[in-house]
Amino acid sequence: MPAAPECCTRALAVAAFALAALHAAPGIADTPARFEAVKTPKGLSFYYRKNASTPFAAINFGMRDVYALVTPGKEGFNAFGSALVMQGADGAGQTEFLERLKDLTAGASISFGPFSTQGNVRAPTSTIAPAMSLLASALKNAQPGDKLLARLKQRASGGEAQSVTRAETIAERAGLRFALGDHPITRGYDPARFERIGRDDLDAWRKAVLDRSRLRLAASGRITKGEAARIIDDAFADLPAQAPPFSGDWPAVELDGGTIVVEVDTPQSAVLMLGLTTIGAGREVESAIVANGVLSGSGGRLWQGVRASIGSTYGASSSFTLVGPGKRLVTMRAAVANPQVAATVEAMRGAYAKWRQEGVTAAELKATTTRMVTDFRSTLDEPSRANGLVIAMQLASRSVDEIYSYESRIAGLDRAALNTFIADKFPPPEKLVTVIVTPRADGLGATCTIRLAEEAPTCRRK
Repeated sequence: MPAAPECCTRALAVAAFALAALHAAPGIADTPARFEAVKTPKGLSFYYRKNASTPFAAINFGMRDVYALVTPGKEGFNAFGSALVMQGADGAGQTEFLERLKDLTAGASISFGPFSTQGNVRAPTSTIAPAMSLLASALKNAQPGDKLLARLKQRASGGEAQSVTRAETIAERAGLRFALGDHPITRGYDPARFERIGRDDLDAWRKAVLDRSRLRLAASGRITKGEAARIIDDAFADLPAQAPPFSGDWPAVELDGGTIVVEVDTPQSAVLMLGLTTIGAGREVESAIVANGVLSGSGGRLWQGVRASIGSTYGASSSFTLVGPGKRLVTMRAAVANPQVAATVEAMRGAYAKWRQEGVTAAELKATTTRMVTDFRSTLDEPSRANGLVIAMQLASRSVDEIYSYESRIAGLDRAALNTFIADKFPPPEKLVTVIVTPRADGLGATCTIRLAEEAPTCRRK
């Protein structure tokens, strides 16, 4: 398989990559204290920055992880990963695990995403070591019991049953099934995916993912370099040197336009538009975030277009979906009353077409970049969030040194160059695929009408 996609980095505007969406790596503005590369006594590399203005210290870790995407039958693993780990190394349960952290005045988290797994511990300097030990020990040693797995499966299946009846979920899944076909992402829609997760799967994940070569680390806050190194060695030095590389294929993605209507008896309709971009990695991602900041969000072009067309009750948004190495879809969505579907589709298409053709205005560019820089600066005040940015850069295969010029790069974006970027990298309106979930397809210009999201791939033959 090609190298794993540039992985789960934090988009400044979001959380999901939007970067759920766009897996981007923002940078860090100039600061008095920079992160420096450090090696522990046992050979682990990490980035360190002291920040004595906070009473807390934080240690973050992350690793590229496509295990659930490329391992047949394990598509449901990520839904359980965090709960399986946070039962604790001794199996005492998540409630007890969190109580132990609370006794240390500490907090911890771990998240399993489609392209990376990341975690962190935040605590006063005096308790950061035992807090990190708790999380690391659980990560390496927790063993799920049958009762826990049964509860997780029941909860996940119940959530799935409720989610798949929502028009927005149906539209999202129909659109991605049409766009991607048989793809690691769409295989994750199988309702039986949770039942295939067993007691041995956490160990299987560890063998496939958890090693020193993949591990990326950052430490900051009120902690010395030596203390951070000792804690990191105690937590991770005993990991295997290197796990086997992931194997698998990322199918080609092509989109040529069309309108799919999924006829569902729903009280509220959903509209989804998606198209394949040619946005690359690195700094192209930063330009894409700025461009999308004008298109999306409250007050963005889509929002304004829909509200001007159908009234102030509804709006629309856009984000990115990473679907393979260097492959991103731009996705626009809205939820509206059934009688307003046609007007909403027209308004969204019009707003997107004008944005792509004319680009952003000087005022929009300034407002968007100012907001991004302001949001970003606040991130640096909190150690675990600052660490997360450094982890993101590493997972995106970018030099950590780039982060120090982020603010000047964003503030210095040239409007003409950005508008050329938008026209070049985003698909023309006629290449967008529109998915509409609504009771009746009449009058919506459908090129394909179906009744289930699972039927969307058949629209390619119509």
